[in-house]
Amino acid sequence: MSRVWRPLLDTLGLQPQVQVPPPAQPPSPSPPGTGEVSSQLFQRPTLSRFLADFTLGFADGLTVPFALTAGLSSLGHTDTVIYAGMAEICAGSISMGIGGYLSARGEVAAAAAADKAGAEAVVEGLRETQRRGDRQRDEEGENRDERLPSPLMAGFSVALGYLLGGVLPLFPYFFVRHVKDGLSWSFGVCAVALFLFGFCKDFALSGKPRRMRGSDIRRSAWEGAQMVFLGSVAALAAVLCVRAFEGIQVDHSEQSP
Repeated sequence: MSRVWRPLLDTLGLQPQVQVPPPAQPPSPSPPGTGEVSSQLFQRPTLSRFLADFTLGFADGLTVPFALTAGLSSLGHTDTVIYAGMAEICAGSISMGIGGYLSARGEVAAAAAADKAGAEAVVEGLRETQRRGDRQRDEEGENRDERLPSPLMAGFSVALGYLLGGVLPLFPYFFVRHVKDGLSWSFGVCAVALFLFGFCKDFALSGKPRRMRGSDIRRSAWEGAQMVFLGSVAALAAVLCVRAFEGIQVDHSEQSP
């Protein structure tokens, strides 16, 4: 049919118009500090990201307040231990939360700048990267967290972990009269919490799901024992520091001429 009709169309000056689609234009990246970056501030974190930030705060919250309360217990005043411990927990949770917020915000800003600089390269290799990512996720058997962290939620997760971890060593002092009893209960609570924390962190966050085997349980138990050892060393160092300065007395009375 084309051999018959094409000469006739050429004679009449009628040529079929072929619609050629315009070339696809790469999406223009939004400037850093707007759009995507601002939406990251209130983005809901994934479970893996929340656990990572919470773990960071919880580990420090268990160790630092426990070492402080253990050191102050040598003074023999329960009220002093409670007041100093609460002040340290409040200040530490705020400080750790601000640190987590600034760290996540810097990560988001750096990612936005990198996306703007390499927008064309990303568009050209998007399909190949997606295929590689799909193959990698299929091999690993799990979805990887490729989203940027939310600065506000990262700071909140770190602060929450520090707060919950710091309350545990201070909690027994509210129910005892003698500071030595509170120290004993605090040490027991922190030892159990540190062991369970290290055990669960290694067993649950070590990778893809697996069956409970003897080697996995022994490795997770070893991680928990290491956490207990490190916390005990920190508490012992605090007690020794207080004992070293315990004999120093400052005379504030004015000497008469």
